[in-house]
Amino acid sequence: MDELAVKLALDPAELRRRNLPVRDQDKLLPGAAKQGRDGIDLATQRFGWDRRTPEPGSMRSGDEIRGWGFASATWP
Repeated sequence: MDELAVKLALDPAELRRRNLPVRDQDKLLPGAAKQGRDGIDLATQRFGWDRRTPEPGSMRSGDEIRGWGFASATWP
């Protein structure tokens, strides 16, 4: 999804926000999107996501290229 986000010129966290399910996939109850959005917002805030430079290969530590990706998962 990070690569797709780059091609769409979207922040990877925003791409995930836009594609959250409307309903819980197991219980078929509404509210999954709000819980997922809250989790993404909390993670990006705590990690300092706004401090990253989004262009691939733009973050370096000496001679090493560093990058931040965004992963997410759910557990029923």
